[in-house]
Amino acid sequence: MPTDMEKSRLEQVTGLMDVAVSSLTPNMVTDLTEKAVRAVEMLDDLLQPEVLALIQKLPEVSASLERTLTYVQKMEKSGTLATLAELADFVAIAKSSMTGPMISDTMERAIAGLELVDDMVQKGVLDLAGGMVEALDQAQQDVGKLEKPMGMFQIAGMMKDPDVRQGLTFLMLFLKRWGASWREN
Repeated sequence: MPTDMEKSRLEQVTGLMDVAVSSLTPNMVTDLTEKAVRAVEMLDDLLQPEVLALIQKLPEVSASLERTLTYVQKMEKSGTLATLAELADFVAIAKSSMTGPMISDTMERAIAGLELVDDMVQKGVLDLAGGMVEALDQAQQDVGKLEKPMGMFQIAGMMKDPDVRQGLTFLMLFLKRWGASWREN
C-alpha cells in the first residue's frame, strides 16, 4: 500500500505528465514520433551480433587504439600523414604508368634488395648497427664533456685500451675487404 507521501508524489508526476501531453502540438507529436522511430532503428542497428561483438572487443583493444590514434595525430601534426598521402598518390600514378617490362625490372630489383637485406640481417648487421648507434650516442656525450680535443699523446695512450684495439682491428679488416671488393668489381 502506498503511503500518503508516495501518493502525493505520484499525483505530482501525473499532473506534470498531463501538462506536458496537453501542451504538445500535432507537429511536436510528429517530430517526437519520428525521433522515437529513428532511436529504435539505431538501437536495432546497435544490437546486431557483429556490432555487439565489436563492442565486447573494445576494452581489449582500447589501449592499442589509443596509442594508434596518438601516433596518427603526431603524424598529422608533423605533416608526415600529408606526405604519406602525397606519396600514395605518386605511387598510384607511377603504378598506372608502368609497363610490363618496367614492372618486371622493378620486381627483380626489389627481390635483389630483399635478398640483400635478408643476407645482412642473417649476418647480424642489425645488431651491429644498433651497437654503432649506441656507440655514436655515447661518443657524442663523451666529446661534450671534454674541455678541448685530445692531444696526440692522449690518442696514442688510448691504444692501450683493448676495446679501442678491437674496434680498430675490425675497422681495418673491414676496409681491407671493402677495398678488395672494389678491385674485383
